[in-house]
Amino acid sequence: MMNNVDALQARLNQLAEEISGKKKEPTVDEIKRAEAYAHDFWDTMRTGMPNASMNIGSKGSGAFIVPDTFSDTLVQKLEDENILRKISRVITSNSKKAIPLVFSNGSACWVDENDSYAGGEIEFGQAKIDLHKLGTIIRVSDEMLEDSGFDLEKYIADTFAERIGAAEEQAFFTGDGIAKPIGLIHQAPVGVVTEEAGKISLDDIIDLIYSVGQQYRSREKSVLVMSNGAYQQLRKIQNMEGKRIWEKNLRDGEPYTLFGYRVFVSNCLPDPEPGNITAFFGDFNWFWIAERGKRIIKRLEERFAESGQVAFITSERVDGVLVLPEAVKSLKVAE
Repeated sequence: MMNNVDALQARLNQLAEEISGKKKEPTVDEIKRAEAYAHDFWDTMRTGMPNASMNIGSKGSGAFIVPDTFSDTLVQKLEDENILRKISRVITSNSKKAIPLVFSNGSACWVDENDSYAGGEIEFGQAKIDLHKLGTIIRVSDEMLEDSGFDLEKYIADTFAERIGAAEEQAFFTGDGIAKPIGLIHQAPVGVVTEEAGKISLDDIIDLIYSVGQQYRSREKSVLVMSNGAYQQLRKIQNMEGKRIWEKNLRDGEPYTLFGYRVFVSNCLPDPEPGNITAFFGDFNWFWIAERGKRIIKRLEERFAESGQVAFITSERVDGVLVLPEAVKSLKVAE
């Protein structure tokens, strides 16, 4: 029998698929058109002279939708720059959406004869997927554009991913919701407050892990995410013999692990100082990163002409929502 949370999870999975839509395999003609568009797109970015075929990707005022292949490259590079893109669920949304939330599933209770029932309340809520605009200006010299060996596509992709990925991660963790997403420090419930003010211990991490329901403690899905300062403190903890308790048990290219769970360290989380949220644990599959359609690039010729440069404005629309708040809990440092 399916309980309320299972039913909600099934509904959220269905909703994510509905929002993103099913991708269909492109036809041969669609592939050819996409290849032609990509060729003309980068020719336009270099020369500033679009041909007629670029009209299908025009967003007005000189802005164009990036080719699909380039969009896929950006997504991969953003994942390399933004920890949350590695562990969360990314969906595509073309409009604002209301998402149902369950904060508490209620409980059963033993009842004496003639007594009333209690503990059965289910706490419901709602979150909205908004679409906040995030962009950056990338400047390139005229000489670089004229150099046939200069890879403009790679340069824009690398610069975009580095800047946008960092800004995304910062907002997804600590954003205030003003023209940007609301950060996880405001969305995830506090699971544990540390035992000591201004300090974090391995016992605190154990308590954080067990503050999350068993269904969200799968070693295949659930992870620990912490700040550099928290990681540093935990790595320094020693036993009576002066040996570090948390030894790194990893191979090159693999994440750290602690108590059998993967550990990710973020520069965007605050250090373990009094009152700060410095770590999270749970199944981040329930943190949804929503993207709106395709990213765009706009070429600016006149703005930096005196400096012998051409600028490219690149932007996206994105949001991040923890759709199942009980799936991820935070660790707060005692004051």
